[in-house]
Amino acid sequence: MDNSIVQNEPIASPGGERNPVEAKRLRLLARLAYGMAHEIRNPLNILTWGMESLLAGSEGVSAQSIEILALMKDAAVRADAVVHKLLQTTEQSGIGFEDIEIDRALADIHEELRNS
Repeated sequence: MDNSIVQNEPIASPGGERNPVEAKRLRLLARLAYGMAHEIRNPLNILTWGMESLLAGSEGVSAQSIEILALMKDAAVRADAVVHKLLQTTEQSGIGFEDIEIDRALADIHEELRNS
């Protein structure tokens, strides 16, 4: 991930000048991604724990059902690893969960774009 997305410094445009509007927009997107990743991770963990419980008590369950549960668990674990990496990347860059008023943030960006 390009660190300029989550840093607090303005991003340089292709011409080399700094673009604070673009930087603000990208920081907002990074915060939204962090919040979404956080919300996605909780259900993934619940699914993983549920499948582990089902696999642990799988006496009398068909081999095909056990294989399907194992595949589902592996998929949830892989998805959680991706979400975990996104959370780590944003946390290391100083972006964290923060309640924001999305309408206000977008209105601020729109105003800055009109004034630039």
